[in-house]
Amino acid sequence: MDKLHSASETLTRPSRRGERENDKDEEKGDGDGDGERNEDRYRPRGPAGQVADLLYLVLSMMHLWLVYEQSTTTRTDGSLFLLLSGLQVSLAFEVCVYAAGGFAMQSKLLETAGRIRLFLGATAWVWLLPWAAELHCRCGPSSPTAILATQQGYSLAWFVTGFFALREVCVFVRGEPPSALDRSQPHQFGDCLPSNAVLGGQFRLDKAELEETGRAVFVPSRPR
Repeated sequence: MDKLHSASETLTRPSRRGERENDKDEEKGDGDGDGERNEDRYRPRGPAGQVADLLYLVLSMMHLWLVYEQSTTTRTDGSLFLLLSGLQVSLAFEVCVYAAGGFAMQSKLLETAGRIRLFLGATAWVWLLPWAAELHCRCGPSSPTAILATQQGYSLAWFVTGFFALREVCVFVRGEPPSALDRSQPHQFGDCLPSNAVLGGQFRLDKAELEETGRAVFVPSRPR
């Protein structure tokens, strides 16, 4: 009986090893960013998805139209206009990326647009702080507190933008550190900057977005 039991374990051992290898292959396929497994789950988009694409395009055009109206019909100029128009252009670009995801399944340009979308999303919103502070100064009498708030708003906006820009420069200079690709590797000083860059590193299709809406939106393969 012991010989039969050991023989059965020997026969089942390769199959278990094969199952483990298959599991590893599946995990690798989820993080490679090639989208092959995502394409298998892709479901054709119906009329609702096409209507959503149209609404995305209309919303993007509305943002750009507001920029045009502000530049031609208002007397606001200088930094106040540039800050608000920059944010609106960033929103228009983000909406265009979502709209383009409904038409293209795999595209290097779409992946690059997804990287830029995340970078703008991290840096554009902070510029609302100096814009709101300067708007307050222009709508009422200037006070030392309002002027100080405007200066601090600009300082914070430049600091946040510079930090995210430095993160992208680091990944282009030194690449992704080994600790970001393999968790067993020890972390080195400065690894946090290139590890969280969005203009570098591997990107993949957002599986949840693809399965729910059929829209191709690229996101980082690992959390940032």
